[in-house]
Amino acid sequence: MPDVGFADLVLLYRNIAFDGFGGGTVHVADDDVTATIRKVETDEATYDLTQISLVESGSFDVGDDLRVNVGQPCSSLGVLAADFDALFRMPGAAFAEPQDSYVIDPGYARNDEPMPDILGRYRALLGVVDTLREAASYVDLTARELVFISDEKIVIPVLFLAADLPDSLQANAARLKRVFEDPLHGDEKTDLLSAAVVEITRGTKRAERFRHLVANLEWICDEIEKGYRLFVSSFSYSKIRKEIRGQKARLESDYSAVRDDFVGTFDDLEKRITWHRWVLRFVLALALLGSTGATWAWLMLTPTTSTACFIGG
Repeated sequence: MPDVGFADLVLLYRNIAFDGFGGGTVHVADDDVTATIRKVETDEATYDLTQISLVESGSFDVGDDLRVNVGQPCSSLGVLAADFDALFRMPGAAFAEPQDSYVIDPGYARNDEPMPDILGRYRALLGVVDTLREAASYVDLTARELVFISDEKIVIPVLFLAADLPDSLQANAARLKRVFEDPLHGDEKTDLLSAAVVEITRGTKRAERFRHLVANLEWICDEIEKGYRLFVSSFSYSKIRKEIRGQKARLESDYSAVRDDFVGTFDDLEKRITWHRWVLRFVLALALLGSTGATWAWLMLTPTTSTACFIGG
Protein backbone atom coordinates (compact mmCIF):
# COMPACT_ATOMS: atom_id res chain seq x y z
CA MET A 1 0.00 0.00 0.00
CA PRO A 2 1.42 3.45 -0.91
CA ASP A 3 3.00 5.24 2.03
CA VAL A 4 1.24 8.57 1.61
CA GLY A 5 -1.40 10.45 3.57
CA PHE A 6 -3.44 13.60 3.13
CA ALA A 7 -0.91 15.52 5.22
CA ASP A 8 1.64 14.82 2.46
CA LEU A 9 -0.76 16.27 -0.09
CA VAL A 10 -1.38 19.35 2.05
CA LEU A 11 2.38 19.90 2.13
CA LEU A 12 2.42 19.99 -1.67
CA TYR A 13 -0.80 22.02 -1.97
CA ARG A 14 0.61 24.75 0.26
CA ASN A 15 3.57 25.07 -2.11
CA ILE A 16 1.61 25.07 -5.37
CA ALA A 17 0.61 28.26 -7.15
CA PHE A 18 -2.58 27.01 -8.78
CA ASP A 19 -3.41 28.46 -12.17
CA GLY A 20 -6.70 26.64 -12.44
CA PHE A 21 -8.09 23.46 -10.93
CA GLY A 22 -6.08 21.34 -13.36
CA GLY A 23 -2.58 22.33 -12.37
CA GLY A 24 -0.03 24.94 -11.36
CA THR A 25 3.57 25.44 -10.30
CA VAL A 26 5.01 23.75 -7.25
CA HIS A 27 7.87 25.40 -5.40
CA VAL A 28 10.31 22.81 -4.02
CA ALA A 29 10.65 24.56 -0.68
CA ASP A 30 12.57 21.92 1.27
CA ASP A 31 13.60 18.29 1.49
CA ASP A 32 10.11 17.19 2.63
CA VAL A 33 8.55 18.62 -0.53
CA THR A 34 11.30 17.00 -2.58
CA ALA A 35 10.66 13.58 -1.01
CA THR A 36 6.90 13.83 -1.51
CA ILE A 37 7.23 14.82 -5.19
CA ARG A 38 9.62 11.93 -5.83
CA LYS A 39 7.26 9.56 -4.06
CA VAL A 40 4.28 10.44 -6.25
CA GLU A 41 6.41 10.61 -9.37
CA THR A 42 8.05 7.21 -9.06
CA ASP A 43 5.17 5.07 -7.76
CA GLU A 44 2.12 4.46 -9.98
CA ALA A 45 -0.09 3.41 -7.05
CA THR A 46 0.79 6.64 -5.19
CA TYR A 47 -0.09 8.66 -8.27
CA ASP A 48 -3.45 6.88 -8.49
CA LEU A 49 -4.20 8.02 -4.95
CA THR A 50 -2.88 11.58 -5.16
CA GLN A 51 -3.52 12.49 -8.82
CA ILE A 52 -0.40 14.70 -8.81
CA SER A 53 2.26 14.42 -11.49
CA LEU A 54 5.06 16.50 -13.01
CA VAL A 55 4.35 17.97 -16.43
CA GLU A 56 7.95 17.17 -17.38
CA SER A 57 9.87 14.43 -15.65
CA GLY A 58 13.47 15.04 -14.70
CA SER A 59 15.81 15.87 -11.89
CA PHE A 60 15.15 18.83 -9.62
CA ASP A 61 16.54 20.40 -6.46
CA VAL A 62 15.35 22.41 -3.51
CA GLY A 63 14.42 25.90 -4.68
CA ASP A 64 13.21 24.82 -8.14
CA ASP A 65 9.75 25.58 -9.51
CA LEU A 66 8.09 22.70 -11.35
CA ARG A 67 4.94 22.54 -13.44
CA VAL A 68 2.50 19.96 -12.10
CA ASN A 69 -0.86 18.48 -13.01
CA VAL A 70 -3.24 18.33 -10.04
CA GLY A 71 -6.46 16.36 -9.92
CA GLN A 72 -8.95 15.33 -7.25
CA PRO A 73 -7.29 12.81 -4.91
CA CYS A 74 -8.85 9.51 -3.99
CA SER A 75 -11.83 10.09 -1.71
CA SER A 76 -10.24 7.81 0.91
CA LEU A 77 -7.52 10.44 1.35
CA GLY A 78 -9.52 13.66 1.34
CA VAL A 79 -10.96 16.46 -0.77
CA LEU A 80 -9.33 19.24 -2.75
CA ALA A 81 -11.63 22.21 -3.41
CA ALA A 82 -11.03 25.47 -5.25
CA ASP A 83 -13.00 27.43 -2.63
CA PHE A 84 -15.65 26.85 0.04
CA ASP A 85 -18.45 26.91 -2.53
CA ALA A 86 -16.73 24.02 -4.31
CA LEU A 87 -16.28 22.23 -0.98
CA PHE A 88 -19.99 22.55 -0.22
CA ARG A 89 -20.84 21.03 -3.61
CA MET A 90 -18.76 17.92 -2.93
CA PRO A 91 -20.66 14.59 -2.73
CA GLY A 92 -21.84 14.07 0.83
CA ALA A 93 -20.85 17.57 1.97
CA ALA A 94 -24.52 18.50 2.37
CA PHE A 95 -24.81 16.06 5.28
CA ALA A 96 -21.30 15.77 6.74
CA GLU A 97 -18.05 17.68 6.56
CA PRO A 98 -15.35 15.82 4.58
CA GLN A 99 -12.98 14.09 6.96
CA ASP A 100 -9.93 15.75 5.34
CA SER A 101 -9.93 18.68 2.97
CA TYR A 102 -7.85 21.48 1.52
CA VAL A 103 -9.45 24.65 0.17
CA ILE A 104 -7.18 26.38 -2.32
CA ASP A 105 -8.74 29.78 -1.69
CA PRO A 106 -7.95 30.75 1.09
CA GLY A 107 -5.33 27.98 1.48
CA TYR A 108 -7.07 26.24 4.38
CA ALA A 109 -6.62 22.64 5.51
CA ARG A 110 -9.05 21.15 7.97
CA ASN A 111 -8.09 21.80 11.60
CA ASP A 112 -5.92 24.81 10.70
CA GLU A 113 -6.12 27.68 13.16
CA PRO A 114 -7.71 30.13 13.12
CA MET A 115 -10.81 28.56 11.59
CA PRO A 116 -12.54 30.72 8.94
CA ASP A 117 -15.93 32.12 9.98
CA ILE A 118 -17.61 30.49 7.00
CA LEU A 119 -16.54 27.06 8.23
CA GLY A 120 -18.12 27.74 11.63
CA ARG A 121 -21.37 28.66 9.88
CA TYR A 122 -21.13 25.55 7.70
CA ARG A 123 -20.73 23.30 10.73
CA ALA A 124 -23.73 24.98 12.36
CA LEU A 125 -25.70 24.32 9.18
CA LEU A 126 -24.81 20.63 9.30
CA GLY A 127 -26.39 20.50 12.77
CA VAL A 128 -29.57 22.02 11.33
CA VAL A 129 -29.54 19.48 8.49
CA ASP A 130 -29.22 16.63 11.01
CA THR A 131 -32.34 17.89 12.80
CA LEU A 132 -34.19 18.31 9.49
CA ARG A 133 -33.32 14.73 8.55
CA GLU A 134 -35.12 13.52 11.68
CA ALA A 135 -38.23 15.50 10.71
CA ALA A 136 -38.21 14.54 7.01
CA SER A 137 -40.38 11.73 5.69
CA TYR A 138 -37.29 10.34 3.97
CA VAL A 139 -33.85 11.44 2.79
CA ASP A 140 -32.12 10.83 -0.54
CA LEU A 141 -28.40 11.08 0.25
CA THR A 142 -27.30 10.61 -3.35
CA ALA A 143 -29.59 13.33 -4.71
CA ARG A 144 -28.98 15.54 -1.63
CA GLU A 145 -32.71 15.85 -1.02
CA LEU A 146 -34.97 16.07 2.02
CA VAL A 147 -38.54 14.97 1.36
CA PHE A 148 -41.48 16.08 3.50
CA ILE A 149 -44.96 14.64 2.95
CA SER A 150 -48.06 16.26 4.45
CA ASP A 151 -51.05 17.14 2.28
CA GLU A 152 -48.50 17.38 -0.53
CA LYS A 153 -44.96 16.20 -1.27
CA ILE A 154 -42.26 18.84 -0.68
CA VAL A 155 -38.79 18.00 -2.04
CA ILE A 156 -35.96 20.19 -0.71
CA PRO A 157 -32.59 19.86 -2.49
CA VAL A 158 -29.84 20.67 0.02
CA LEU A 159 -28.10 23.23 -2.18
CA PHE A 160 -26.24 26.20 -0.76
CA LEU A 161 -23.24 28.46 -1.24
CA ALA A 162 -21.11 30.34 1.26
CA ALA A 163 -23.16 33.49 0.61
CA ASP A 164 -26.32 31.63 1.70
CA LEU A 165 -25.04 31.12 5.26
CA PRO A 166 -25.85 34.30 7.23
CA ASP A 167 -24.08 35.52 10.36
CA SER A 168 -27.21 34.66 12.38
CA LEU A 169 -27.03 31.00 11.37
CA GLN A 170 -24.97 29.84 14.34
CA ALA A 171 -27.25 31.48 16.91
CA ASN A 172 -30.40 30.11 15.27
CA ALA A 173 -28.84 26.66 14.85
CA ALA A 174 -28.02 26.62 18.58
CA ARG A 175 -31.58 27.74 19.34
CA LEU A 176 -33.02 24.90 17.27
CA LYS A 177 -30.65 22.43 18.92
CA ARG A 178 -31.84 23.49 22.40
CA VAL A 179 -35.43 22.70 21.46
CA PHE A 180 -34.54 19.12 20.58
CA GLU A 181 -31.94 18.49 23.31
CA ASP A 182 -34.70 17.46 25.72
CA PRO A 183 -36.14 14.17 24.38
CA LEU A 184 -39.47 14.84 26.12
CA HIS A 185 -42.27 15.08 23.52
CA GLY A 186 -39.74 14.47 20.76
CA ASP A 187 -42.36 13.28 18.27
CA GLU A 188 -44.49 16.37 18.83
CA LYS A 189 -41.49 18.67 18.35
CA THR A 190 -40.53 16.85 15.15
CA ASP A 191 -44.07 17.23 13.83
CA LEU A 192 -43.95 20.96 14.58
CA LEU A 193 -40.64 21.29 12.71
CA SER A 194 -41.95 19.37 9.73
CA ALA A 195 -45.06 21.55 9.56
CA ALA A 196 -42.98 24.74 9.76
CA VAL A 197 -40.62 23.56 6.99
CA VAL A 198 -43.51 22.69 4.70
CA GLU A 199 -45.17 26.03 5.40
CA ILE A 200 -42.07 28.12 4.67
CA THR A 201 -41.01 26.25 1.50
CA ARG A 202 -44.22 25.21 -0.25
CA GLY A 203 -44.48 28.45 -2.25
CA THR A 204 -40.79 28.55 -3.23
CA LYS A 205 -39.11 27.16 -6.35
CA ARG A 206 -37.62 23.76 -5.74
CA ALA A 207 -33.98 24.80 -6.27
CA GLU A 208 -34.36 27.77 -3.90
CA ARG A 209 -36.18 26.00 -1.06
CA PHE A 210 -33.18 25.18 1.11
CA ARG A 211 -31.71 28.67 0.81
CA HIS A 212 -35.11 30.12 1.68
CA LEU A 213 -35.37 27.77 4.66
CA VAL A 214 -31.94 28.83 5.97
CA ALA A 215 -32.78 32.51 5.50
CA ASN A 216 -35.96 32.01 7.56
CA LEU A 217 -34.54 29.73 10.24
CA GLU A 218 -35.40 32.26 12.96
CA TRP A 219 -39.07 32.14 11.90
CA ILE A 220 -38.97 28.34 12.00
CA CYS A 221 -37.58 28.45 15.55
CA ASP A 222 -40.33 30.90 16.54
CA GLU A 223 -43.03 28.61 15.13
CA ILE A 224 -41.68 25.51 16.87
CA GLU A 225 -41.32 27.24 20.25
CA LYS A 226 -44.77 28.83 19.99
CA GLY A 227 -46.38 25.57 18.92
CA TYR A 228 -44.63 23.64 21.67
CA ARG A 229 -45.76 26.12 24.34
CA LEU A 230 -49.35 25.70 23.16
CA PHE A 231 -48.95 21.93 23.19
CA VAL A 232 -47.50 21.88 26.69
CA SER A 233 -50.22 24.18 28.08
CA SER A 234 -52.92 22.09 26.40
CA PHE A 235 -51.25 18.89 27.57
CA SER A 236 -51.02 20.18 31.15
CA TYR A 237 -54.68 21.31 31.18
CA SER A 238 -55.77 17.98 29.74
CA LYS A 239 -53.66 16.13 32.30
CA ILE A 240 -55.19 18.13 35.18
CA ARG A 241 -58.71 17.46 33.90
CA LYS A 242 -57.87 13.79 33.59
CA GLU A 243 -56.56 13.73 37.17
CA ILE A 244 -59.70 15.48 38.44
CA ARG A 245 -61.93 13.02 36.58
CA GLY A 246 -59.89 10.17 38.01
CA GLN A 247 -60.17 11.50 41.57
CA LYS A 248 -63.91 12.02 41.13
CA ALA A 249 -64.33 8.51 39.78
CA ARG A 250 -62.39 7.08 42.73
CA LEU A 251 -64.47 9.10 45.23
CA GLU A 252 -67.70 7.96 43.59
CA SER A 253 -66.45 4.39 43.64
CA ASP A 254 -65.49 4.61 47.33
CA TYR A 255 -68.81 6.26 48.20
CA SER A 256 -70.70 3.61 46.28
CA ALA A 257 -68.83 0.85 48.12
CA VAL A 258 -69.54 2.42 51.53
CA ARG A 259 -73.14 3.04 50.60
CA ASP A 260 -73.56 -0.55 49.47
CA ASP A 261 -72.05 -1.74 52.76
CA PHE A 262 -74.48 0.37 54.79
CA VAL A 263 -77.46 -0.65 52.68
CA GLY A 264 -76.45 -4.29 52.95
CA THR A 265 -76.04 -3.99 56.72
CA PHE A 266 -79.42 -2.35 57.20
CA ASP A 267 -81.11 -4.79 54.83
CA ASP A 268 -79.66 -7.66 56.87
CA LEU A 269 -80.74 -6.00 60.14
CA GLU A 270 -84.26 -5.51 58.84
CA LYS A 271 -84.44 -9.18 57.93
CA ARG A 272 -83.27 -10.14 61.42
CA ILE A 273 -85.87 -7.85 63.08
CA THR A 274 -88.65 -9.30 60.92
CA TRP A 275 -87.57 -12.82 61.82
CA HIS A 276 -87.48 -12.00 65.54
CA ARG A 277 -90.97 -10.51 65.33
CA TRP A 278 -92.35 -13.73 63.88
CA VAL A 279 -90.58 -15.77 66.56
CA LEU A 280 -92.02 -13.57 69.32
CA ARG A 281 -95.49 -13.83 67.79
CA PHE A 282 -95.15 -17.57 67.67
CA VAL A 283 -94.01 -17.70 71.31
CA LEU A 284 -96.90 -15.41 72.31
CA ALA A 285 -99.41 -17.54 70.43
CA LEU A 286 -97.94 -20.67 71.99
CA ALA A 287 -98.20 -19.09 75.45
CA LEU A 288 -101.83 -18.11 74.89
CA LEU A 289 -102.66 -21.58 73.67
CA GLY A 290 -100.90 -23.08 76.68
CA SER A 291 -102.67 -20.90 79.20
CA THR A 292 -106.02 -21.49 77.53
CA GLY A 293 -105.47 -25.24 77.53
CA ALA A 294 -104.39 -25.24 81.17
CA THR A 295 -107.51 -23.26 82.20
CA TRP A 296 -109.82 -25.59 80.28
CA ALA A 297 -108.18 -28.66 81.82
CA TRP A 298 -108.57 -27.21 85.31
CA LEU A 299 -112.27 -26.49 84.77
CA MET A 300 -112.89 -29.94 83.46
CA LEU A 301 -111.12 -31.76 86.22
CA THR A 302 -112.25 -29.71 89.27
CA PRO A 303 -115.80 -30.40 90.74
CA THR A 304 -116.05 -27.02 92.41
CA THR A 305 -117.32 -24.27 90.27
CA SER A 306 -115.08 -21.50 89.37
CA THR A 307 -117.06 -18.94 91.41
CA ALA A 308 -116.44 -20.88 94.59
CA CYS A 309 -112.91 -19.58 94.59
CA PHE A 310 -114.29 -16.08 95.16
CA ILE A 311 -117.38 -16.63 97.34
CA GLY A 312 -116.35 -19.71 99.23
CA GLY A 313 -118.49 -22.72 100.00
